[in-house]
Formats: sequence, structure tokens, C-alpha cells
Amino acid sequence: MNSFNFFNIKEMNRKMGSKNNISKPISKPISKHISKHISKHISKHISKHISKHISKHISKPISKPVNKLINKPTPFITDLEIDKYLNINTFTIISHGGVSSNYFKHILKVKYPNVNIRKNPFHYKKKIHTLENAFVHFPYPPKTNKIQQCIYLYGDIYNSLISQMRRHPINSSKLCNDITYPHISSVEQLVEMNNKDPFNIYKQIINFMNQDIQYPIILLKYGFSNKLIHLLIEITNKHGFKNYEFIQRKSKIDELEENEQEELIKKYSYADDIIKNSPDLIIRFPSKKYNLSQLDVLKYVINDNFPGKRIKHYKKIGKYEIYNERDCNDKYGKLRVRNIKESNKFTCFDFTQFGINIQEKFGGVEDPRYFIYKDKVYVLMNGLDNKRNRNMYLYNVDDNIFCKLYISNYDISTIKKQKNWTPYIHFNKLYFIYSLNQLCILEVEDIISGQCKCIKGNPFNYDNNYKYFGSTSLVQWNYPNYIGFVHTRSPYYSCPIIFNVETLNVEYIGKEIIFENPKPDLRWRNRIVQFPYDLEISEDNIILSVEFEDKCPTQIYLDYISFCKSLS
Repeated sequence: MNSFNFFNIKEMNRKMGSKNNISKPISKPISKHISKHISKHISKHISKHISKHISKHISKPISKPVNKLINKPTPFITDLEIDKYLNINTFTIISHGGVSSNYFKHILKVKYPNVNIRKNPFHYKKKIHTLENAFVHFPYPPKTNKIQQCIYLYGDIYNSLISQMRRHPINSSKLCNDITYPHISSVEQLVEMNNKDPFNIYKQIINFMNQDIQYPIILLKYGFSNKLIHLLIEITNKHGFKNYEFIQRKSKIDELEENEQEELIKKYSYADDIIKNSPDLIIRFPSKKYNLSQLDVLKYVINDNFPGKRIKHYKKIGKYEIYNERDCNDKYGKLRVRNIKESNKFTCFDFTQFGINIQEKFGGVEDPRYFIYKDKVYVLMNGLDNKRNRNMYLYNVDDNIFCKLYISNYDISTIKKQKNWTPYIHFNKLYFIYSLNQLCILEVEDIISGQCKCIKGNPFNYDNNYKYFGSTSLVQWNYPNYIGFVHTRSPYYSCPIIFNVETLNVEYIGKEIIFENPKPDLRWRNRIVQFPYDLEISEDNIILSVEFEDKCPTQIYLDYISFCKSLS
């Protein structure tokens, strides 16, 4: 619904003339017919003039906050009112708008008490907001024990913004729960506001992803995969999800002028990146951390039946199958890669042309980690050089580019052994966690030459006696938190980790997970090795890849809901 600033009406009336002047009778000498005719024209002119001004104000709502007239923000609804009027054990849906929340309310049969809360003096009809009307775009998880579960719907940032600016500009004020906040109705108005998030969508997303909660929050991304329906029914007991059908909407951003597109993308590209890289489903629980165990394993998929002597770190990624073959000629390791679409055979890469030493025991390359960056498949691994130093290397599989990684502001050539760097991607930049004990973070400056810059810590403070070491790549979870698995040593076990990419701090490292071996009689070196090397979140699957006993790469499928509990 459009709205306009009623405080401009007085000025408009002044320019048009007072009501009293308009309604003065025409002088008596003029005939009744002429009087009626003139009155009709005057009335028509005034009506047209008022309509023009009102139309102008409706199309361009309040451009500045009205806080000058009101000392403090005025909420549409308060936590106390929500707690007062909601029924006990209410199932709720909250969204930033433009993501089919009414559709989900319909198929899930969600109802709220019909209660009037308060008038909005800045709405052009001075609308009385009901509980539902004031509540559905609430800016954070409501503080009440009346809610049983809450679905938070979020999604396509650009379509959402354009849709709401056209149809519901008042939502910019609802999303910060402040009646006095400007109603934003155009891209021009949006980009002119000196605010990172003028429509308040990003703030709401971050609040629902991170604020302390009293009930489960189901973070559900618009356009989610149908394969998640069974999980949604399991967690909510709402069988209406069976009726879910996603209809792809036409992108509204293409309807904008080119300069408007550029301005909108410039303003909200960071939020678009966060949304696109979030999993379709995250379930947040209010209880303390849950420890994953063998009970949460759904199945094992062993992938060790490939050419080579000892198969390690198998991964299917993009259009490739990749693994590390060890003990070649009883000495070294190499990479084997197969393009699934083009060949049935694996190609071997020992990278000797780049100075990799395959003559020494434990030579070659080993311990690969895999990730996709800018639509290219990359392999991060360590390798022995001809000076018997163990360095870190990066291989672009798609473009066949191999480079040694180095740090521009520290000379690490004197460090004889580099291992276990942890990759992650944030706002389209590649980073590595060099070490965990005293956090050392690297940013990749030139991915072709391998140049990195240390942006936190000091690589010379690395402590090889620390309990935890890098393993899987980190993936985005409830932003700014990224998740993955690190490993312990002697024995080697997996531990979940939460890392904040904005503060560059480790928020949490969980308890070791002790898995059962996928095969009998695997142990062969009188030690326990369960080395995590990859984490994949794909539709309704949580897949942790673990190298058992350095010779049995296994994809472990974990229970999705239990996994969410462990990282709440």
C-alpha cells in the first residue's frame, strides 16, 4: 500500500487557497444557472489539482524520517504485545517480504488472533495495524515463550526490494519496527539514503541468523529444493509442505533502467552474496550445543576402488572426480583427475615440472582439499620440493594452472614444513586460515602467482603442539559464521568448528566425533586415523568426507537435523 506525508498537506492547501475561499457563495447578481456552472468548473479544477498533488505524494512517500516531530521511534508492535496476544504454541512465519510468505501461510494453515494493535498516523488511510499486519515483518525473533516454532523466509534480495518499493513501501519501516521511519518507494530514494541497509532487510536476516532464541528458528531460503520437504515435515509436523510448488519468478531487476540496476546492485550486492551462499535450510535450536556421534550417521559411501596403490581423499566436485594416490613406486604421491563428461580414464599429475620432488620418501603431493572459486575447481595441497621443504600449492583444474603459495609480507621460505591450511571464500575473495592456535589468516592477492598477504597474526607463531589443525574447507552457515571440521592428532578425529569471517575469530570448536570404521580390519599402522577432508551441504544431504586409516576415503552422510543441533 502506498503512503505519503500528511504534514505537507497544509502547505499544499496554502498554495491552492483556503477552503473558506473556495466555498464562498458566488455574488447574487449572477444567475443561478451561471453560478451552478462556475461552481461545477471550480470544483472540477480543485478536484484535479488536489488529485495531482495527492498522486504525487503517494508515488513518492516520506523521504525523510519524521523523528523531528516525534522524539523517539514508535513501534508497530512490541514484544510485550506479541506475548500478550499470541496464543500458546503458535507456529509463526516471518519474512522480509517479497518471498511468498502469504503462500506458505496458506498451505501451512497458519493463523493469528484477529487483534487490532494501533493506528499508523503516517499511513495515507491512517490504517489500524492488526497483530498479523504488524508482526509478519518483525525485525528480530520475538522475545516470547508463546511461539512453538518460527519459519523465517528470506531470498532474492533484488526482486524483494523492487516488489516492495512498488507495492508496499511501508515495509521499510516495518522491518525496523518504527512507524516514523521513511517509506521507500523508488531506487532513487533508496540509494540516496546514507545507510548501508536503508530497507532494513539485511539487519533482519542477520538478527534471525544470530540473535539468542527461545524456540527453534527455521531459516528457509526462497526457492528451496523439494528434497527438503521431508525434513521440513519432520521438524514442523506440517504436512502442508507436500503442497509446496516453486514457481520461478521473472527477475524484476531487468525491468529497471540500466543506471537503476547498477545503483541497486552496488547498494545491496553484499546482501545478495550472503543470501546466494547460504544453504537452503538451517535450523537453529535454543538449547546448548549437541555433540555429533555415530548415532547421527545415516550411511557410509566408500570410494577406494580406483586405479593406484593407496587411494586417499576422493572427491567428486563439479565435472571432476579427483583423488590422491599414495605410495607410487613406494615413495611419492600424485593427483589423479577425471573429467566425468569427457573421459573414462584418470589423468595423473605429479607436478615435477614445477619442482615437486618425487625421488624422496613421502615426496610428491598429498592431503588435497577441494573447493570451487569463481566457477573454477581448485585443489589445495602440500608437496615436497627439491630442497626437501614441504610447501603449500594451489592447482586450478579447469585452467591447468599450478602455483606455489607464498606470503608477501612474511618470508616463510625458512619454515621447512607447511601443512593444513584451511580455505574459505568471503565476498568473492579467497582466504586461508594458516594456523588455529594463534590465529593467522591469509588473503589471496594473486591466485595465478600464489601471492598471499597475512591479514591477521604471524605465521612464525605456529605451534605444532596445539590440539587442533585445519582440515575441511569452511562453508557459509548462519552468516557471518562459517563452519567446517578440524582434526586432532594421535588419535586423528573430526571436530566441528565455527569461524566468524567478519571478526576473524574462532567462535566454537566441538567435541571429537568417534566414527565406526566403514570396513573391518582397516588399521595397519597401529594408530587411529579418521581425517576429515571435505564438507558438502547439498539439498537435504550433509556429507562429511573422512579418510579412514589413510587408505579408505569415505563419504559419511549425517542426519541433517542433528547436524543443525550441533552447530546452533
